Amino acid sequence: MAEEWSPIVISATFTPVTANVGDSVLLQVIVLDVQTIEQEEIRVSGEFQSGEV
Repeated sequence: MAEEWSPIVISATFTPVTANVGDSVLLQVIVLDVQTIEQEEIRVSGEFQSGEV
């Protein structure tokens, strides 16, 4: 199996919250790089919708 990595955005904030035209703003983003593992989907009885499968 090949390793797959997915970015997960934890938060994103603007500073200052309000700004006037021409003002500087700061965008701070926190992202984690998470290794994903391919697995078969597990469903229990009654979880399917009509017409699914």
